[in-house]
Amino acid sequence: MAGSRGLDLITRKDAIEEGRKFFFVGKECKRGHTSLRFVSNYACYECSKSNYYAALKTDKYKQVRKAQTKREYQSNKDRYFFNNAKRRALAKQATPVWLTEEQKKDIRSFYKERPEGYHVDHIVPLRGCNVCGLNVRWNLQYLKSSDNLTKSNKL
Repeated sequence: MAGSRGLDLITRKDAIEEGRKFFFVGKECKRGHTSLRFVSNYACYECSKSNYYAALKTDKYKQVRKAQTKREYQSNKDRYFFNNAKRRALAKQATPVWLTEEQKKDIRSFYKERPEGYHVDHIVPLRGCNVCGLNVRWNLQYLKSSDNLTKSNKL
């Protein structure tokens, strides 16, 4: 029998027997979600998800994450240095020899004038799967940090 959202109704007991993490009975939670429930604590999946994302925005979480990142950097400096050197070498290798000094200055100024909260992104990645771009001004764009991190090295 299908539930109201196209989910199959399954009791908590049956979900436990089948080794599932969620069950669905088709009833609304106190916030009005008709959603999956966790087998472990009966919590509504949608409520848990919204609570999680709200917690990510708190100052306390940001401070904890900043401290974690700092510890990660301190314990792996050699890896960070190696990856940065590799990235710089790749950019240097992808810079054509025919580029004029004026064009190189244009690239440097593009990086310096980057708006807060944005990354400088290569439109055609320097290390793409099917094609590799050049480190030239017309292959650069400003992209929101979050968008650039999800884009990775894809077109």
